[in-house]
Amino acid sequence: MKITVLGCGAVGQLWLGYLQAKGHTVQGWQRIAEAAPVHFTLQQPSEPDSASGQQRQYQVPCNDPHHLASSDCLLVTLKAGAVAPALLPLLDKLSASCAIVLLHNGMGSLSEPQLAQIQQPLLQGITSHGALRYAPHSVRHTGYGETHLGALNAAGQTRLDAITDVLNAALPPVTAHTDIRPRLWHKLAVNCAINPLTALQQCRNGALLSQQAELQALCGETAAVMNAEGIAVSAEQLLVGVNQVIQATAENFSSMHQDITLQRASEIDYITGYLIRRAQAHGLAVPHHQALYAAIKQLESAHAKR
Repeated sequence: MKITVLGCGAVGQLWLGYLQAKGHTVQGWQRIAEAAPVHFTLQQPSEPDSASGQQRQYQVPCNDPHHLASSDCLLVTLKAGAVAPALLPLLDKLSASCAIVLLHNGMGSLSEPQLAQIQQPLLQGITSHGALRYAPHSVRHTGYGETHLGALNAAGQTRLDAITDVLNAALPPVTAHTDIRPRLWHKLAVNCAINPLTALQQCRNGALLSQQAELQALCGETAAVMNAEGIAVSAEQLLVGVNQVIQATAENFSSMHQDITLQRASEIDYITGYLIRRAQAHGLAVPHHQALYAAIKQLESAHAKR
């Protein structure tokens, strides 16, 4: 399959490497029009009986308009806030049958009018595979996870199984869902609980295990919004899921922690911000999430002024 990956950060390079290794014709797409090929080393997770994971060198071409025009799939691995400005100008350069796959944290990266502009098959996914750029041209696959995909329009439904099969063969497991919204919301619930707290406290995920009262309050507010959205769940169920993720990723730093540490804009508007917007639409109060959102925005504002 001919695939273009929009966004060549750690997650983008992770997928470029695994897809190229499976024999697909891949390229990256970056903001720089005359982007040079991407060179990187991909280190796979360590096996139980080895000291370090396997490393492999990759060279991937970038920004070939002919490759883009004939791509069967455009995999979008940008942060949520960068999706619309990067994707929308490319729509008229893609074939009508090119499947667009959004793969990012958070929700609401495209507005309803923007979604309506997209006539190509559109899918959205979430993944728990970990990727870390630990040097300028080196990416570490920090942990195996799973990926879930669903269609966002009728055309996407026709390509869902084929795209799932391709991605599953490259980096399994990838599972197709008739309705991806519950999966997206459950991932959002975890991110809303873990990301802002670890960013504000500058701690690893595991440190949150001692903060059950705060996590329970956040999960209670999230559950009320999810129920209003038609997704039946209890605060207790969400708390169990959040604690499972914290335990499984105890030594990890969240993506928002990394953004705040490096004084970059975070995805707070598409994580906690999205939850708050949906709460307001349903007339629900979410004061704990509001407080975290305000604190992260204050840090971002302070960084921007430096």
